[in-house]
Amino acid sequence: MPLDAEVQQAVARLQRGLATRAWPVRWVQPELAHITVKFFGDVPVGQLGVLRSQLASAAERSMATTLSTAGVGAFPSVTRPRVIWLGLSGNVKPLERLVARVDAATGGDGGRPADKPFRAHITLGRVRDGARPISDLPAAIAEYGAIPHAVPVERLLLIRSTLGSSGPTYQTLAEWALGAVEPQEHG
Repeated sequence: MPLDAEVQQAVARLQRGLATRAWPVRWVQPELAHITVKFFGDVPVGQLGVLRSQLASAAERSMATTLSTAGVGAFPSVTRPRVIWLGLSGNVKPLERLVARVDAATGGDGGRPADKPFRAHITLGRVRDGARPISDLPAAIAEYGAIPHAVPVERLLLIRSTLGSSGPTYQTLAEWALGAVEPQEHG
């Protein structure tokens, strides 16, 4: 789910503050930041029609909601971070139901471990493989609390991600308004 310009700016400000610590982190470009519902990996072109149909069904039966940016955290933990994220709070139940519907419609759990339920978040950055541990993340989290910003969750997008030397590029293949029947098709 894409983020509006105000939330992208908030992500950029937070990343700039955290980046002053010179951690070994690949920061997500703020204009590419989003809420991931499920990562599918490589999907054969011949399966895209089925996937579109499955996602349309999940979106049609789901409600829009508005969340709020919350504190900074990390997966798997702040003492062993691999992913640094900006949390989302508020009425997360509609988003959690959408995630469950997408998982049920498409099979699987989105790559999440069975004992780790979905957590609404925006990825800020990923710790580089083999990097030194980030021991001061808990202190930074306390210092750089997030200013609450509204995050509308109104659409489900199917996005193709292509990795390149300068980072990922995204192409929206289809999108659905939550609670709507007809997708908006993209090139």
